[in-house]
Amino acid sequence: LGLGLLLGVLAWIAGLASGLLWRYLQAATLYAVFTLMLPFSDRIALSAKDALIGTEDFVVQVAPECSGIEGIGLILVVIAVYIWSARARLAFPRALWLLPIGVLAVFAGNVLRIALLIAVGVNLSPEIALSGFHSKAGWLFFCGIALVIIGAVQHTRVFARADALAADSGEAGWSPARTYLSPLLMLIATSLVTALFSTGFDRFYGLRIAAVALALYSQRAHLPRPSWPPSWHAPLIGAAVFALWLWLVPVPAAGRVSELKHAIAALGSPWSQLWLALRVVGSGAAVPIAEELAFRCFLLLRLIAA
Repeated sequence: LGLGLLLGVLAWIAGLASGLLWRYLQAATLYAVFTLMLPFSDRIALSAKDALIGTEDFVVQVAPECSGIEGIGLILVVIAVYIWSARARLAFPRALWLLPIGVLAVFAGNVLRIALLIAVGVNLSPEIALSGFHSKAGWLFFCGIALVIIGAVQHTRVFARADALAADSGEAGWSPARTYLSPLLMLIATSLVTALFSTGFDRFYGLRIAAVALALYSQRAHLPRPSWPPSWHAPLIGAAVFALWLWLVPVPAAGRVSELKHAIAALGSPWSQLWLALRVVGSGAAVPIAEELAFRCFLLLRLIAA
């Protein structure tokens, strides 16, 4: 736990420190976005002095916190930790190339993010671009880049040792991590994707339930079986926790409640009723099951074993 806390703090510090290098990447980021978008629009323009880029209809300013340099600092920490933790299976010195590869991938991903942000603002909706896509796309790209790099290393001979790959193929079988973590990871990934095109109200909430159900179905042979007859105290504990939850959660502001009612009503019948039903199923079944499998069946047992 102490090591995990230390690595988290180091990653946070690296992200902040890398922000000091923003001015060295400002022009490169702006001109890369301009070059990427130029074949698709002759209306794109930029102002290097003010860090502005866009069209007459939609303009964005590439602020320091959105420049991608923070992501570069974070990816360096993630890959460095991975190289250290997986050093026994990696081929050195080739594995050190993962560091510059990660930096270039994050820079390219941020350029693509800004270009897509402008495209969404111009062609789809400025509200969606600013409220959903702007804040969620960066994290989605970062997670995707980190997972793709590590996943590729795990299954290729370029950076992994041949004997490690052979050992993996000989030990292929059931994976507790895949069984217990995949529902929660699918839930998080789906919520990130649907939030890209949301203005605070996720009309595609049902996709989260479908993602969790798909993960549970794929791992059904390895999931814990429910006990029978069910225990009498579990519903009582659940009811008590539910009451405590309602008591602790602050009452939403009247404006927020009005916005939510308006967004649900805008779906029309019967879609509004379906959305409410899916929201109840997600909050009462899909999300709790995914969280319990991840924290109780996996994380808690790993901590006990340690």
